Amino acid sequence: MSSLFLRFDKGSYIPIVQYVLGHNQEIDVSTDTVTTCMNTTAILVCHVANTGMSDLLVDSLSIEPLDEQSKGVFSFVNPSDDVGFILSSGSVKTIEILFYPVWTKKPIPDSMTFRANLIAYNCSLFNPVAVSDMPMIGHAIHKFYQQGSSYRKNRLISRTEW
Repeated sequence: MSSLFLRFDKGSYIPIVQYVLGHNQEIDVSTDTVTTCMNTTAILVCHVANTGMSDLLVDSLSIEPLDEQSKGVFSFVNPSDDVGFILSSGSVKTIEILFYPVWTKKPIPDSMTFRANLIAYNCSLFNPVAVSDMPMIGHAIHKFYQQGSSYRKNRLISRTEW
């Protein structure tokens, strides 16, 4: 056990913080990857883990889009997940993220990739802004198929998405 002390001019010392070096408060944020159709929802399962030896206060969570097209396509399934929580030593909290890729411009691309980081603001000394090691990745696929034998050329007969 180590301690940090504050020294006053008269030579007295007052303990400020006691901690176990390198093991007191550690946090790990992991994310997920998902594939779905354009304009259809999917759930990414992410985790915030306290890998340290004492309780950890996570003040809040946020989603940081990594490009312009990724803004607004990721959101928390449970709105209370982003307001904060306490993680006891060794515990893991599962965070579900809704992925809803919507593309309003024409033409709609056959496939797109959306990316965002999950960020945990917390009370740890060495990592108070914990960013996910890998970004959340959502792949959106949109395909049109045509059948032309007895139909006019370019007439859309069926749309298949997967």
